[in-house]
Amino acid sequence: MLTLRHGLQYKVKDMSQADFGRLEIELAEAEMPGLTACRTEFGSQQPFKGAKIAGSLHMTIQTAVLIETLTALGAEVRWCSCNIFSTQDHAAASIARDTCPVFAWKGETLEEYWWCTEQMLTWPDGSGPDLIVDDGGDATLLIHGMSCTGSVLHGACLARSRCVYLSKNTSHPLLVDEAHIRLCMAGPIAAKLLRLQCAQGLLLTFLIIAEGQKAEIAYKKDGTVPDPSSTDNPEFKLVLSIIKETLKKDDQKWTKMAKACQGVSEETTTGVKRLYEMQASKTLLFPAINVNDSVTKSKFDNVYGCRHSLPDGIMRATDVMLAGNSLAPLACFMVIACVWTHVLLYIPVVTLWMCLQSVIFQP
Repeated sequence: MLTLRHGLQYKVKDMSQADFGRLEIELAEAEMPGLTACRTEFGSQQPFKGAKIAGSLHMTIQTAVLIETLTALGAEVRWCSCNIFSTQDHAAASIARDTCPVFAWKGETLEEYWWCTEQMLTWPDGSGPDLIVDDGGDATLLIHGMSCTGSVLHGACLARSRCVYLSKNTSHPLLVDEAHIRLCMAGPIAAKLLRLQCAQGLLLTFLIIAEGQKAEIAYKKDGTVPDPSSTDNPEFKLVLSIIKETLKKDDQKWTKMAKACQGVSEETTTGVKRLYEMQASKTLLFPAINVNDSVTKSKFDNVYGCRHSLPDGIMRATDVMLAGNSLAPLACFMVIACVWTHVLLYIPVVTLWMCLQSVIFQP
């Protein structure tokens, strides 16, 4: 059941944590000067005024700063988490109380997760978002009508150091570097470009939108409705169940949502792989940006983020301090190599990297 506060819909675990969340958000703002500078420089111009932005991204304190930056710039925002375990409940409570509708709590079931995703995509009047900030791709796939295959879920690495703008009007992606992206953002197509955040190999917001439109086309043609029993995948069963229910209320919901959406951003390798497949098959319905392969995201998140979070998680779980002379190898392999001196590697490029970083390993 949805809760209403000051006219805002939300569902979080514990609203009493909102004050604590607000304190941490204020601390985080000092650590995120880029977003706070955007508020100062562009707040009076309201560049996002009238834009409806839906986000499926880890509902953490740092994400809260992003959300409040979007609203400060004029956007109307709805949010859910892209992971059933990653939500910080005090962050969700604070944003739900003070800023925008949030549907997220730590420890969601799969059914609850997909319910939250649908709520995030659906405005009170039944319309959908103009822009999607995605971390995994499920909602967008649901609109598009693409099935989810195991091979795609595994994903594949793409070329680094570039962002890719996938045009709505061409079958060929336009490769641009970060300087071009900045120039584009200053121009009239800014509304079509937004940061896509895709993580954990979970195709989150993409899936709902894609499968929804696919089902609506079949329903309009011959009355066929999705059959949840047609798949053994427990998550896909839930996706089909959601679409089946929405067909009873509005048999054009996802189709209208796809037409209205101006763009989506994608951050994770798996989600980027999905975008390229949709581009190749000419089923991509709106523009998308590949953020995963930009230098800043690749280095700071994929490499440095993993290098920090893996040992941090091990230390918290085992209550043992880890230390070593070298933490320079690639991402997770780097740290594991410092814990166990002999690392067996079969990926030549990673082995070469570790050699250059003077890590002891045994092939």
